[in-house]
Amino acid sequence: MSTNTHLYSIWDSMKRRCEKPNNQHYNRYGARGIKVCPQWHDFKAFERWALSNGYRDRLSIDRIDNDGDYCPDNCQWITLADNTSKSLEQIISVDGVEGNLRAWAALLGVSTSTVSYHLNGHGLPVESWIRQRLADSGLAA
Repeated sequence: MSTNTHLYSIWDSMKRRCEKPNNQHYNRYGARGIKVCPQWHDFKAFERWALSNGYRDRLSIDRIDNDGDYCPDNCQWITLADNTSKSLEQIISVDGVEGNLRAWAALLGVSTSTVSYHLNGHGLPVESWIRQRLADSGLAA
């Protein structure tokens, strides 16, 4: 088994996000209860699924249901551009108000990359950060 392939890196990163609390992205995956299915703990099984389901080196793994596990029925291969676009449409709910990343950025007067920074586990958790920005700007109730 070659550990120097792009596919192996995807597999290893997927497991780390879900299973290693010290991983910088754990709060968006493992801490939310997202798991890697038992059969995919074996790289060869994951590789067989990937190759028979459209994997190419320029694609990234995507969970169809963002709250679902990494498993054959919930994953597909998409381009990085499509994955980025999908994340821009992710709904963020704060105190009963819902909006996608673009809507929150517009409301707060910041770039989408600033909201994404917090959404991706950097800085404050995104909901806390939005609450703080709303309060600081006088937009909070």
